[in-house]
Amino acid sequence: NLFDGGAVFIVPHDTDGFIADTFHEKSSQRLATNGTLKMENCRVPKENILLGEGKLGQLRSQFMPGSKAEAAATVLGVGRAAYEYAFDYAKNRKQGGKQIIELQTVAIMLAHIAMKLDAARLQIWKAGWLADQKHPTAPVHGLLAKVNASETAFEACRVASEVLGGASIMHEHPVEKYLRDATSFLHSDGTNQLCLLRASKAISADSYDQVFGF
Repeated sequence: NLFDGGAVFIVPHDTDGFIADTFHEKSSQRLATNGTLKMENCRVPKENILLGEGKLGQLRSQFMPGSKAEAAATVLGVGRAAYEYAFDYAKNRKQGGKQIIELQTVAIMLAHIAMKLDAARLQIWKAGWLADQKHPTAPVHGLLAKVNASETAFEACRVASEVLGGASIMHEHPVEKYLRDATSFLHSDGTNQLCLLRASKAISADSYDQVFGF
């Protein structure tokens, strides 16, 4: 097992040999700081280990059963924001003497996204509820919810870009930022392919409790 023998421990920022080296400049999720941390001859006392040696799997399953549902909820918010902005834009933008939301193509695109966003939200609620109940299938439901929510949000942002047309790439509209953020969630917190692979293996083996997530 990947988590056998693993442990989690705390490294205080002022520990000798610990260096916060590089903070990455990113095009999306800019408030989620990513960087390179170096540990050179860095030592911490035994007391800094959480729960004890070999407890990594237990920590992940006990304290992070809803991590994928949380990631799904985060990215779904991006998709919802893109949809709502595009919806308001379509109601106020006039082309050919009428609001563009009156055009069947635009209306159908928005209705399709509204349908998918609502379905993804219900799936996330289910995954979150199962995590709260510590249900053994919670990790699998979280994995699937994360994949569906990220793909739905990405599609919502793409459709929002279509509704705005050329205006979608202008910084005066937030849609281009929404698209950048949604794109990153296709691989953030575990790539969607990896999430599906883990979920499928657990489902086929009927061993839901062995899926700890990313």
